[in-house]
Formats: sequence, structure tokens, C-alpha cells
Amino acid sequence: MPTWKKISAVALLSLTLVTSAQAQLGLVARADQYYESLSYAKAIELYMQAVRKGEVNDKIIHNLANAYREIGDTKNAEVWYAQAVQLRSRQPIEIYYYAQALMSNEKYAEANNWMRLYNELNPTDTRGVMHVTAGDYVTKNSPIVQAYKISPLSINTPASDFGATFFRGEAIVFASTEERDPAVKREYSWRGQPYLDLYISDRVAGGGVTTPQSFSKALNTKFHEGPLSFTNDGLQVYFTSNNYSYKKKKANKSSRGVTNLKIYRATLAGNDFVNIEELPFNSDEFSVCSPSLSKDGTKLFFASDMPGGYGGYDLYMVEIDRGFFTRPVNLGPDINTEGNENYPFIHESNTLFFASDGYTGLGGYDIYSSKLRKGVWKERLNLGKPVNSPKDDFCFILDSAMTSGYFSSNRDGGTGEDDIYAFLYEMPSEVYALTGNVYDENEFAVPDVTVFIKDEVTNTTLGKAKTDRDGFFSFNVSRYSKYKLVTQSAQYLPSTVDVPIVPNGDVKSIKINLERGVYSVFGTVRDSKSNFPLSDVKISIIKVSSMGEQMYSTRPDGKFEFQLEPNSTYRFVASRNGYLNNVTSFSTVNRESGNPIDLTDLVLTKLEVGLVFEVPKIYWDFGKWDLRPESSESLLQVYDFLSANPNVDIELSSHTDSRGSAMENLDLSMKRAEATRAFLLQRGVNPSRVTAKGYGESMIRNGCFDNIECSEEQHQYNRRTEVKIISIR
Repeated sequence: MPTWKKISAVALLSLTLVTSAQAQLGLVARADQYYESLSYAKAIELYMQAVRKGEVNDKIIHNLANAYREIGDTKNAEVWYAQAVQLRSRQPIEIYYYAQALMSNEKYAEANNWMRLYNELNPTDTRGVMHVTAGDYVTKNSPIVQAYKISPLSINTPASDFGATFFRGEAIVFASTEERDPAVKREYSWRGQPYLDLYISDRVAGGGVTTPQSFSKALNTKFHEGPLSFTNDGLQVYFTSNNYSYKKKKANKSSRGVTNLKIYRATLAGNDFVNIEELPFNSDEFSVCSPSLSKDGTKLFFASDMPGGYGGYDLYMVEIDRGFFTRPVNLGPDINTEGNENYPFIHESNTLFFASDGYTGLGGYDIYSSKLRKGVWKERLNLGKPVNSPKDDFCFILDSAMTSGYFSSNRDGGTGEDDIYAFLYEMPSEVYALTGNVYDENEFAVPDVTVFIKDEVTNTTLGKAKTDRDGFFSFNVSRYSKYKLVTQSAQYLPSTVDVPIVPNGDVKSIKINLERGVYSVFGTVRDSKSNFPLSDVKISIIKVSSMGEQMYSTRPDGKFEFQLEPNSTYRFVASRNGYLNNVTSFSTVNRESGNPIDLTDLVLTKLEVGLVFEVPKIYWDFGKWDLRPESSESLLQVYDFLSANPNVDIELSSHTDSRGSAMENLDLSMKRAEATRAFLLQRGVNPSRVTAKGYGESMIRNGCFDNIECSEEQHQYNRRTEVKIISIR
């Protein structure tokens, strides 16, 4: 979560110091006071002290979840919202916030489930509606060939650096919490971090910048100064600051004791700014921030949580005529949502760039663009990767040539809390639009077919598109790479088409003809305990004769449907993160066409400590502990399971039948368990993840004990290898 969002959410609240009277209060009471005064970092510290002492209740859980969200700690927010949404005291908005945290932590499938529940509970919130109708938004916002080349600035610090804006084209001015003067220690209570000041760096080739210097003594105060915007000649600046009287040198508060944000204007005279004045549409009762001035200086865009908006922070615009301002105009529902829209940048092409957490993106704040056409904002576009990430991305600016600029992000792998990134924008010359149409046997267009594009060499799925009513689809791809297209449909057999390399010119539009299937498979995947349908279950259909594979996913209601070829045998693997795979085999050999295969009762079992499942087809000769060749395929499934679940540790449990002495069987089972463990270790499994244990004949499961006459098949049933989950880290 960007630092300025934390500031602009409620800005600076007057912090009541812990007096001797407060010191007499218990941990939770003091934590509550800090929480109510928006001192979230201190509140978390005290709440967690109470939790470690065993003092946990609904209020503490709710407050910890919200406090971690407010300071931008998505991992801990997820932990506490996971508990909050299970409480009877939960609020629907907490389900939304939980889904947001999951998205920021790249747990999109789980986030989708909770967002669907939020949409059911609050169907009037367009954020939920947009999410459940967004389709595969991750793939949509992950282009195959990326036009943006990004790099972090070398001036980023472990603190928060963000909000770069152009100054006379030759420099950038930005905000930072880095304490470059160690003699001055000033922290704000929201996060327990230093206040923001303004710094300037000259631009150099390739998007880099020089060592920053303090920008202005006149503008920098003992409180926050942040995003700002200059007139084209650099002689005037519009900047955000806490509600501060530059004449009286003190902060002003609202009726609730809050020092909100305001936009100020100042004029450059000599080496610094003078005539600092606040804009007339500011108010002590709400925040106004993040100014962006049009190139001709006639329009000012900004964000505000003033009454009458659509959500938290909305975007507004005022016109400027000879120094006077019109009344603020809300940019309307084409831009604003029930969430937060902030950090506008108006480009001279009439394109507005802004950050929003209200639309369905990759997680947190994503950056969007929208164009003004005949007074209406249209063509809203998520900039996608690599500009956007699962974390917060914001404060996007673009130069006049539309080839380079800067944005801010708190994505993983950065230097500090928030970092500034430079980017170069260039749609590579090797990119071309690969288009095509899908038809049936009668040359009728087929809509709603999913077309996957895969790397010809690695078979990696690079993207997917769904055909429109004309059967049309398109991808932006590199003319120097080989691809293949694979179709997926509930009514038609899958089809694969190779795409050639086209170093010169563009490939002609590709035509794909589909054959209607005669063997339909349908069903629903459910949780084995709750019986709830499971969405986003990955279904792999492997044709045994060719080992060709098709991938499907269950719909939000857990349902799936696909078509099979005649006279073929298949393996069906259903998988979902956090669940044990379900493997089924079936065949269309000698099967009458038109009879669908019903898999309605397909269930997945959730992974949990103590769960035991048998490894099928691990066979042992009587009295032997050598792995038979046919056992390898089953043990490879255990290897695949460990690879897919790197946080899981297992016990390999080996069991014998009752023939022979109990001591001999115990020794034999231990050797068999060690043999299966050695198989996995030879393939690179970490030894600490696999424990071998032999149980001998102590766990006979069909009554074939000593001196009981049983068939060889019955004895074989007791000779088995099981996997037991002993730890989930």
C-alpha cells in the first residue's frame, strides 16, 4: 500500500501521548486507544503482546486485520482477515478486504471465491460485480510481449520514495521519508515512520537520475509534503501538504481533531517558492490531494474524499481561468468506484493515468489509463504487467514523446517501502497481431471457444483469449517465435494449430475448424468434507496413446464439461492448491456415442496434518524389499505431489501382510519404506521432507491375521505403502 495512501486516508491525527493515566490501563485498552487515534503501528504492537499472552477476542481480531491492512502489510492482513471472516461478528466489507489481501499475495483462485461471496452479500457494490464478471483477469493483464521495460532507480532507499513528477523536463521532484538529516527525528503515528519531504534529481539518459537534493526550504515543513505538479514553465507549483498554516507555522485540525490534506499553490522567485496559498476548494473537514495540472495550465485534476463521491477517494477536476478556479467536478462512474481512485496524471494527449483499487486488477492499486472523447472518459485500460503487479502501483507519469516516464510501487524485490521505477515504452518491431477465427464443420462461427497460445518448444501456456460472436480472436506475439494454438470448448473436440515464424510480413489470419464431440464428460468438483463446489480446479485430460494433454478449469459453480475422441483411453487429473489430486481413468473404446460420462460426485480432499492416502500399485514380492518396475509410475505421483506442495512434509508408511514373524515383518516393512524414500531422494527431494517408517503387520485392514486362511489377493491388499502428511509449514 503506497505511503501516501496511508497518509491521505485520514492524514495526520493528533496523537494523544501515553500519559501516566494511560499507562495504568491494560494492554488491550491502550491498544484500543492507539487504534482509535489511527496510530496503527503502535496498536498492532500492543494487540500482539496481548495475543501472545492468550488474550484474543472478536474485537482484537477485527482490529488487527484492519490495522495490518491500513499499514499495507498484506501477509499479516490475510492471516487476521482469515480469522475475522469466520466470526459471526464479521462485516461483509471484511470479506472484500480479505479477497483483496489474497490477490495482493497472488492467491487469485481463493480470492475469487471470497469475492463471489461478497458479491452475493452486497450485490449493489460494483467492485464485486466487476470482479465476478472479469473472467481470467490475470492472463488479460499479463501480455505475451511487454511494451514497457522497467528498472528501479538507484536513488531508492530503505524508506519510502514515490511520486516523481517532471520539473521543466530536465529533472524529477519526488517525496521521500528517508531521514537525510539524522539530527532531525520526526515520525507520524500511522506507521511510526518519518514524515515526507520533497527532493529533486536531474534526469540522465536511459531513465536514470542523479543524487537527490532537498527541493525547497519554503515548501518542506515538519509535516508531510507529497505529490505535486508544475506549470509547464516551472514557475508555479501545486503541491499536497498536511493542513498547515505556512504563516502561523502550525497544523490545523478538523472538528474530529484530524489534520487533513490540502493542495497549495506557490510561485518560484529566485531559488525558492513564495506566496504559498491554499486552494479555495480545500476544507478542514476532508482531504484534497495529488494534483496534476494540464500542460496548458487550464485544468487541475486531483483526488479527494469530500462528501458526495462514489467511494473512498474519487478523482475531480477544476478549470483555471486567470488564477480563479471553478467548482470541483467529479469525473463520474466511468472513472470512480466504491473503492479509491488517486494519483492522477493528465497527459497532453488528453489521456488520464490514475491508480485504483476498485477495479479488478492484479492486486492492490493498479495503474489505468482513460481517454477523454467528446466530454466522456472512454477506453479505460489496465496497463498490465510489468507496470502493474500484485502489490500497489501508482504515481505514473509519461513524457511528451510517450516513450519514457516513471511510476511508484511497493512490489516485492524493491529497496524500500515504496520505490520509484523508470520505464521505457516501445512496442517492439518484432510484434505483430496474430488473428484468427474459429468455425464448425458447416463453416458457422463458433463463439465462446477458449484459444490458448503456447510456446512451440516448451509447451508453456503464454496466454488465452475467448472467441467473440464472430469466432474472432487475437494475440500480440513475436514474429521470431514459434507458437501453437490449442482450443477448448464444452461442445467441440480440442484442436491444435501450429503458427509459423514470420520474419517478414504478417501471417494471414488463421482459420480453425472444430469437430463437434460425441462423447461428453460433465460433472461437479466438490470439497470432500463440506460438499461445497470448488471453482478454479485445474482439470488435466491426458490421452494415454499419445500423452497429449488438454487443460480445463471448473466454473464458479464447480461444474465442468468437455468432449472426448472415440476409441481412446484417458487419465483425468483434478488438482487445486491445498488439495490432494484426484486421478481417474476412463475410456471411450466400444462406448456408444451420445451417452455422456457423468462425474458428478468427484471430490477433492483438503490437505491437512494427519491426512493419510495410499500410493496405488506399489507392489512387493513376498519377503522382498526391491521396488518392482511397475511401482515407479505411482512413486512419481508422490514426487509430483511433493514438488507441487513444497511446504508439506510426509511420512512414507510401509505395511506387510501377516505371514512370517512379527519381528521379521517389522524389519521388512522398514526396509520397504526406506526403499521408497530412496527413490524420492534420488530425484532431488530434500531428505528432511520425507520420513520412512515401517509398521509390519500391526495394521492389517481386512482380518487376514495369523492363522487365518486368505487368498493371495487378500494378502496383497495388506502389503501397501501409504503417505501421511506430518507437517504443513
